[in-house]
This record gives sequence, structure tokens and C-alpha cells, in this order.
Amino acid sequence: MISRARPICLDPTQAEARPLDLFFRGRIAPTRPKTAFHRIRSRALAGLALVVCGALPLVAQNLTPPVDFSALDLGQLSQVKVVSVSNRPELAWRAPSAVFVLSGEDAVRTGADTIPEALRWIPGINVGQINASTWGIGARGSRSQFASKLLVMIDGRSVYTPVFGGVFWDVQDYLLADLDHIEVVLGPGGSIWGANAVNGVVNILTRSAHETLGDRVSVTIGHGEENTELRHGWLLNEQTAGRVYAKFTADDGTRLPTGGSAEDAVRIGRIGFRFDHEDSAATNWTFSGEAYRGDNDLTVTLPTLTAPPAYQVTDRSGEQVQGGNLLARWDGAIGAESTLRLDAWFDTDARHGAIFDFVSNRAQVDLQESLTLGTRHAIDWGASARYAEVHTRNRWIAFDHDQHHVAQWSGFAQDEFTLIPNQLKLTAGIKLEHNNFTGFEPQPSVKLAWFPTRQHTLWAGWSRAVRIPAITENSNITDAVVLPPGVRDPLLPTALRGLGNPALDAETLNALDAGWRWAPQPTWTVSASVFLNRYEQLIKVTNAPPISQSASVPALIIPLPEDNGMSLRSTGGELAVTWQTLPTWRLNLSLAEVNPETQVTTPDPIKFVNSLRNIPHWTAMIGSVLQLGAHWELTAAIRWIDDVPSLQIAHYTEASAQLAWRPQPAWELALVGRNLFDPQHLENRPGLAGPSVEIPRRVELRISWKQ
Repeated sequence: MISRARPICLDPTQAEARPLDLFFRGRIAPTRPKTAFHRIRSRALAGLALVVCGALPLVAQNLTPPVDFSALDLGQLSQVKVVSVSNRPELAWRAPSAVFVLSGEDAVRTGADTIPEALRWIPGINVGQINASTWGIGARGSRSQFASKLLVMIDGRSVYTPVFGGVFWDVQDYLLADLDHIEVVLGPGGSIWGANAVNGVVNILTRSAHETLGDRVSVTIGHGEENTELRHGWLLNEQTAGRVYAKFTADDGTRLPTGGSAEDAVRIGRIGFRFDHEDSAATNWTFSGEAYRGDNDLTVTLPTLTAPPAYQVTDRSGEQVQGGNLLARWDGAIGAESTLRLDAWFDTDARHGAIFDFVSNRAQVDLQESLTLGTRHAIDWGASARYAEVHTRNRWIAFDHDQHHVAQWSGFAQDEFTLIPNQLKLTAGIKLEHNNFTGFEPQPSVKLAWFPTRQHTLWAGWSRAVRIPAITENSNITDAVVLPPGVRDPLLPTALRGLGNPALDAETLNALDAGWRWAPQPTWTVSASVFLNRYEQLIKVTNAPPISQSASVPALIIPLPEDNGMSLRSTGGELAVTWQTLPTWRLNLSLAEVNPETQVTTPDPIKFVNSLRNIPHWTAMIGSVLQLGAHWELTAAIRWIDDVPSLQIAHYTEASAQLAWRPQPAWELALVGRNLFDPQHLENRPGLAGPSVEIPRRVELRISWKQ
């Protein structure tokens, strides 16, 4: 754990940046100071909780132990496979990347209701809730509302939005009990997954329909939150199974720093299906789909030139979200040494509100072959094509045109070359990708893995990855701040106007990383990784000479165009330890550090560089899963999050716990508590607009039945 916390030291230039906080980080609301009593109480409670029950199963260790804790040994751990490192099944223990796995069973054990809540327990993933519907999630870097360098997939379907270059987490959900596992690869994945897989890849994989036969009902009720899940699975024949499901979530929302309601309630429902066919000839196919619809309450105060004398308007209409997706996958053997896979998916999502209004339709087709040549070469190659069409309407964020197209095509090849059988392998690959924004973007990688003994894996690698500009960065027109007459101009209001730039280049990363996995005993596993990242051509806001606007509303306009005028050097690492103390008790520990150092090469009048420091320097977690006899199980977690000076967020310690009772195999009753140390606390701030809110303590009861 961390021996001491650094005090908050606000940047003296922060006052200059404050006018644009609404646009780039959200409004700054002072955090409530922690008294000595609060600090002592928090540490005492943390220590007591650790002694009594530990804390959650940070089950996202390199390899997730099986449900039967007594069966944990290195032989079983070494058989856990992942697909997100090289897009083919491979042993996670021997993968040349920092890879962590959270099983579906352990996701349920955490007491999480949503995928973002479950992601809190994976080392190196930094999660900060912004309001009831919005999350900032990042890896080895920014955790802003649109953490643009983290590629997120569900069953291999990318949910990265081209509109803002990030993920809308409020609509990425699933029945957690039907998750197979979540794979997280920290570090670049561009040589396999292409653009935007810069700091990491999160792949959320759901169970085959063959594994979810029968019925399941789960109802969660608590103070301010309700969650209902329904699922029915059946066999169509010996090779084909299907399931249908539905989920509805209602959340009364978060709290203002004063304790009142933030009026940001969420209501969202979804329905879906999945069919899987598996036959003895190793020919398999999957067909799945989903549709969702919801409402997010939201109160925002937005600057505008059309509402004198305050030059701002408050909107309480919230936003409406809806969308759906279809995915089809076929894979089969071609001879004894080759398999072929074909994927195709379509995704549509729409979001209508006061801040932005858009409809996005995306489609992608992938073809990949995996083959073995002799005893030394495992080769993967493939091709991919993606097309997105986005229709926008002008709201607070406006655009210079209302129809946008994003076209990408690519090919990749990778060779896993065994240098010394069972001891040393070299993996080299490259993805050659073209997009209609920045043109041709090569993304190579080289990685070396050494297995000196059965208990050790050491690896190191170099990679290049890119992020292409989002549509907003290319074509937005947004009055981020409006000043009344007399502040800048004696007669005219002044608008600080953000402007997209269609000539932006791709952001690039050159990364070095290395790691070590060690199992000194069958009941111990240790994973450590370090990285050195060098980012170039990062997109930021600069300034241009003021101009007078005579049309529409007379005003003085200060243009703030975007450019590629920033670079960044980031270092850090992750440590994760799993200890099976007893056959019925597992302890886990994780520690992560990120240390960014920024440099600007063009003017930075609004101190935009501060937005890249909106992450805690240190994060730590300790956890446990304890089986209490045949019918009871206690899961608990304590997380320590460092302060974020650029956002004026103080460090905090928070705890969660779940006590589950299974009186018989069909039934489970679980009492879940989250944010147990404080009535409410601040985790993150808005990336666009809206008040800064605090996340309240929650206590829930979940009742589940299955047959």
C-alpha cells in the first residue's frame, strides 16, 4: 500500500485555464476539505477491514483462478487462454504483453451492476465515475469522459465512437452473469487491432449460448437503484443453442457537493439474443444482436451569444439514447494446420440532447487466417474494412457540415517464431491501415518472450500505434466561453470559439514495455510490468488572432483551432499478486503508477496541457474472496486513489463488499455495499458540460434464481 499521499498542489496557471473548464473538463467545484478526524477514521476503517475480511478479489490477476479455490495450481493457471493479444487463442501465462483477465463469475462476485463497475478491479485500468450516466475510464493515461486511446470491444465488435473518439459507457452493458470473461491488454495493440488501440485493449467476451441453457432471473433493489435481468436459453438441436435476454436499469443519480440531488437519473432498457452452432468438424458460427433505449436526466448551463445579458442558458431536457447491433461470425478448419475466420457486424447509435445530437451507423468485415508452418512458425494474417456514416445536428456543439464519413481498410500479418523450443519466442507483426482523415498509417510491433523455467515468463517489446482524429476534432464549431461586453471588448460580447481542423494528423505512440510473471509456489502468482511511452503530434487547442463577427449576433470572436502541437512522455508500471492463503480464501493485491510529462511545441494559451494530467499518479487495491462454509461467500475490496491536482480532486479510500448466501443451487441472495467509507465522494469531473457531482454510498439487495 501507499505509505503517504501527496498533498494537492494546484497549478498557479489554473486560473487562466478556468474559462474553458466548461468545455474541456467541466466546471470546477471546490472539493470539501478532509479534516484530521476524517483522515484518521478512513485509515482506521481501512485497516480494520483489511484485518477482518481483506478486500475484493482483484480477480483480474494475470490469470483468473477457477471457482474451486482448492484446485488452484500453476498447471491450471497456465491453461487459461486469451484472444486479445494476437487475435488468436493463446496461453495468457506465456503472452508477451501485460494481460489481465476478469472471469464472469468474479465480475458477479464484485457486486457490480455494470461493466464500468466491474472494470474497477482490473490492474492498470483507471475508473472515475463522472455522473450517473458518464464514466471516465483509461489505461496508462487519461481517464477523461472520452479517453480516446483505449480500444473497447464486445465480442470483438469495436464500440469506439468516431464522433468523439472514445466510448459512451452508459450504453455498453450486458448481463454480468452471462459474461465469459473480460480481457484487458495494457499497452499498444495497433499491429493487430488497428487505429485507436493505443494505451490498451478491453475485450468483453460473452458466453456461448451452449453455456447459458435454462432460465435466470435477477432483481436488485436498493436506495436509489433498481436492476432487473431476465434470460432464457435452450437447445435447438445437439449442435445449436440460443438465448434471449432483457435488462432494465434505473438509477436515481448522484449528489451535488452540498448533498442535494444532481438530478441526473438514468433509465435504460435492452433486449438481445445469441445463437451458437458448434459441430465436431470444427466449423462454428455465432449470430447475435441487441437493441437498447434510455433516458439520461441532465442539467447543463451552456454559454451562448443569443441570451444576453447573462450569455448562458440552462437546459434540463437531458438526453435520449438508443441503438443496436448485429454480429455474425464463422470459423472453421482448412486442413490440419489452418483455420479461417470471418466476422461481420453492424452498429447503430443515436444520442439527442442539448450538448450534441447525432446518429451514427457503422459496419465492419474482417477476414483472418491462422496457420502453423512446421514446428517454429505460427502465422496470422488478415484484412479488414470499416465504414461509418454519421449525421449531426447543431446543438451547443455545432459542425461545419451535417454528414460525415469515415472509411478504413487494412491488412495485417504476424509471425510467432519459436527461437528455442519451450524457452524463447519472437513475435513480429505489422498492420497497414488507411483512413480518409490522415491517410496511410503503419503500426508495427516486435515482442520477445523467454520462459527460463515453468514458473517464470519474461517478456519485452516495442510497438507503434496511432489514433486518428475524431469527427469533432475535424469539424466542430463550439462557443466554449462567452464573455459579456466590457470584459474583453467595451461594446461587444466575446466568444472563445473552438474550431475543428480537417488537416489534423494522427496522434502517434512509440512504446517500450516489459514484464515478468512468476509462480514461486502453486498458491502464489506475481505479475509485474513497466512501460515507457512517447506520444507525438497530440491534438490540442491553440489560438488565432481575434476577428469581429457582424452577421447573426455582433461579437468579438477569439478562434481556438486545434493542432498537433503537443508531445508527451509517460512512464509507469503495474504489479499484481494473487495468494491462495487457504483452499477457501484468496487474497489479491495490485498497484499501478502513471507519470506523464508533457511538452508543447505551439502556443497553449488556455493551458490545455493540464487536461493530460487528469489521472491519479498512484492507485492501489487489496481484496479477498472468502468462502464461509457451503452456502456463504464474502467478497470485499478496498481501493486507494491518489489525488488529481489538475482537477482539484483529493485522494480518497473507498470500499465495497458483497455477502452472498446460496441456500440451494438455484437461489442466491446477496447484500452489496459500495462506497462504504463516505456518504459521498468526488471521483471525476465532466469532460464537456454539467456540474461536478459526487458518488453516493449504495447498499443493495440482489436476488437471483436460475434453473
